[in-house]
Formats: sequence, structure tokens, C-alpha cells
Amino acid sequence: MKKLTGIILVAALVGLAISTLYISLGLSQNLTGSVRVKRSPVITAIELFSDDNGGTTTPTNELTPIDEMTIRITVNFQDPGYIYSVKVIIYHNFVGISAPDNASHHVTIFWSSVTGTWTLSAGGSTTWAIDTANSYVPTGQISGTDYIFVVFTPGKITRYSSTGNWVIYANVTDRDNPSVLYGENSLTGLNCRYYLEMSVDAASFDFGSVPPGAANISLYSPRCINVTVISNYWWFLQFNATGWYNASNPSQLVVDFTQFNSLLADDDPNPTERTETGLSPIWIRPTDSIWNYLSPTPEAGTIIRLYLFVTLPSDIPYGTYVTTLTITTGMSQPPP
Repeated sequence: MKKLTGIILVAALVGLAISTLYISLGLSQNLTGSVRVKRSPVITAIELFSDDNGGTTTPTNELTPIDEMTIRITVNFQDPGYIYSVKVIIYHNFVGISAPDNASHHVTIFWSSVTGTWTLSAGGSTTWAIDTANSYVPTGQISGTDYIFVVFTPGKITRYSSTGNWVIYANVTDRDNPSVLYGENSLTGLNCRYYLEMSVDAASFDFGSVPPGAANISLYSPRCINVTVISNYWWFLQFNATGWYNASNPSQLVVDFTQFNSLLADDDPNPTERTETGLSPIWIRPTDSIWNYLSPTPEAGTIIRLYLFVTLPSDIPYGTYVTTLTITTGMSQPPP
């Protein structure tokens, strides 16, 4: 019984020694490492031209709404490489480069070598556009200087500026490592021209039959006149008329608007509101009947619903009278 115990003990000790010997052994392997130090592409110039179709004959420092223009980006690959992506951000410095895209202040144009296509983001704008047929990115290997052409159309409400508020930012990436190998630059101090549209949905108006001495009689046809304006800055709406003329003798002025308040304009059907909720009613005269400081419009335009009212002298002769109302719009200054 004692011999058997000794054998078991020796076997256990031998097993422990073998296990310990196995754990103390180590394995190693050598790896060869490398890194290629490469220079990023450099954007050496950004230029804006008023030419369409990618032309570069007429340099300019201002954007022109609804007029195709060309941006030329000069890029230099000091080490040979391929362009992976191109990003162009056109923005007003009031909102900054990181603002969301919108039709008036911030637009992003992007080209990707993965898809080979251009995209334009302008916050749902329908008047900003990218001319994909004439825009160009070199897709072969570049060694040295090459050019990128971005042909685009600024939208209608691209905010007016005469003080150099607009910026064109460009970013070009290298296919080898686009997240760290890139060049960027900005063209600053750009203006934007004023843009204005107006449409009026009526060619004439009629108060129907009105007795002498009547006051604030509304239109019979049409009930109101819609004036639609698209403006990329503050604007005014002006009304001018000289008076009521005898329809049988158009040179005979019967009611002179400088001497009698006869034709009233308002933007709602109640010219005598206790508290005015919109634009204040104005008597129309030969000059200076104006709604001023109207805000820049959305891209679809601002509709002014023009309600007209007639007041007649009590001694006006019976008959038919005509007038010519001129509606004018233009750029105004911001509110004081």
C-alpha cells in the first residue's frame, strides 16, 4: 500500500513539471511595416466667371440670379493621384459655412468618383441648378496642375449683397486617403445682383355702379387683385394714379386725386379696421403712395392681395369715369 502511494505522487509531480515547462515557452513573428508619406492636393485658385457652358472669358466678383455661371478650381497634385470627391459650398457669411442648405443663403454642390455624378442641395430650391453636361472633373491620374469646372445657376432669391458677403468654398480629396488627403480654399468678397419679378393677375378693375357721395365702395370685378413679387432683398410696392377722367372725353380730369381722397388701397377687405393687421391703407395719388420695407420673399414669391375702394364727391356728375393705375415695385432699404 505504501509503494502504490509513492508511484502516484511521482506521476503527479512529473505532470506538474511538464505543464510548467509548456507555459513558459514563447512564440514570436516579425512583421514588415511601411507608410507612404504623401502630400495633399492643393487648391491654388478659385475663380468665378459670368460665362455659361463652362466658359472662362469674363471673370466677375458677383453672383447673378437665374444666369448660368462657371467656377474654375485650379488644383495641384504634387504627388500623382486621383480625385475622389469635389465639394463646393456657396454661402452668405451671415449664416456661415456650416449652416443648413437653403435657397437664399447656403448651397452645396458635390461630385463623387464613386458615382461619377453631380448633386446640388439648396433646401428644396427649384431655381438653383447644376449644369452636369458642362461641369467637369478630371478622372485620370493627375501629376501637377489640373482644372475642375463647376457650371451652375444661382437661384432667384440668392440674397442680394453689394458689400462682399458671399463666399465660394471648395474641397478636393485624394482617392488614396480622402479623409486626410485633401485641399481646400475659399474665394471671398463676392457680391450678388438684385433680382426682382412681379406679376399682376388683372389688366383692369371695375367698381360697377356707385352713387355720388358713396364712401369706401369695394371692387365689383375682380374682388381683389393679386400682385406676386419675387425679390432677393427688401422691396417696395408703389401705386400711382392721377384721378378720374370722363370716359367720353379722356382728357377731362373730373376728380383730381391730389385734391380729393377717392381711391384707397389696402391688403385686406376692411379698410377701416380698428387695429390694422397688415399693411396700412393708403390713398392713391400721382406720386408717393407706397408700401415700403417689404421683406425678401420666398422662392415662390409673396402675394399681396390688393383691395381697392372708391369714395366719390357728392357733386360728381352722373356718367362713366376711368383712371389708369400704375403698380411699381423695386428694391428698398431694410426697415430703419
